[in-house]
Amino acid sequence: ESTAGERIRLGQDYMDYTIRMAEQLLEQKKIVNWESYLVRKDGKAVPIEMNITYIFDKEGDVSGCVGILRDNTERKIAEKELVETRDFLNNIIESSLDPIIIGTNLGNITRVNKAFENLTGYDSQTLMGKHMAELVPPRAGLYKSTKGTTIKVEEGFYDRAFEQMKALIETGHVSNEESFLYSSNGTVIPVEQTMFYIFDKNGSRTGVVSINRDITERKKAEEQLIETRNFLGDIIRTSADGIVVTDTVGTITLANEAVERILGYSQEELLGKNTHDFMVVPDGDMRDDFVETPSTAMDSVYYYESKWKGKNDRLVDLGMSVSTLQDYSGNTTGMVSCVTDITDRKAAEQKLFEY
Repeated sequence: ESTAGERIRLGQDYMDYTIRMAEQLLEQKKIVNWESYLVRKDGKAVPIEMNITYIFDKEGDVSGCVGILRDNTERKIAEKELVETRDFLNNIIESSLDPIIIGTNLGNITRVNKAFENLTGYDSQTLMGKHMAELVPPRAGLYKSTKGTTIKVEEGFYDRAFEQMKALIETGHVSNEESFLYSSNGTVIPVEQTMFYIFDKNGSRTGVVSINRDITERKKAEEQLIETRNFLGDIIRTSADGIVVTDTVGTITLANEAVERILGYSQEELLGKNTHDFMVVPDGDMRDDFVETPSTAMDSVYYYESKWKGKNDRLVDLGMSVSTLQDYSGNTTGMVSCVTDITDRKAAEQKLFEY
């Protein structure tokens, strides 16, 4: 056991090395920085560094030698901790699911992890020495993604990338910036990128790290969400029936063009108002049937008829099919109603009744 806390084996290799050092001493009359061990009184091996030189008399004959020994225990402990730290960091880098690029402070690549190789198709040796800027798409245009979808790289991307690099240089880090990686087969990978400089103990920049998260699926989901929202928006906008959406207390958050035609109010006059601002009962009292509909009935579509006050105090009979809106967790977030103008029908019914 060494004084540095290691279990060491001084076998034949160590003995052969010692013999070579002794032969060097005989030939050159000195040894510089010879790393060896001394066995301490308690039996532990002390790592040492020795400088040995012969002493000569005035006739030039060897009269003795001087050995200067330095205890290397602390250095060995530091080296061991450095190796352990380096191995620990290497394990983190290589086991990371996020692709990682490490480069010089000027951006020339010195290392990429396995996740980066798997994502982009490059092998690490091909990338060594290249600049990180070479990993972005070469020009604006349409590219295929690794998932087979089409990705558009706009001209503005390069301006944003330039600003991102300026921010990195000025602040030492940038976080969660969207970018692109250009793979070995010419496809483009949208990524969320975090970059930061590495500093030495004197505060000087010695390198830069770029952590890239593949957001292809997220971008695909965002595009599908936009398409779905636009599709539903077109349906709502062009629907012949009026559609009213409110929050949980009856504040109108959406009303389509059909509602504008039925009531005579503009979007600006409807949005932000509460349904009880428009709903009336025969005696003229205002109430909020729209939000007071029994919750047990709202488990499904609930139909009822109501009278609303239109533009210029015009009364409009409405048939309303109401259902609740719920979020992903099943919590009620509001209500939606399909509205039909039944004023003419109600008038006909009244005449029939009078007849």
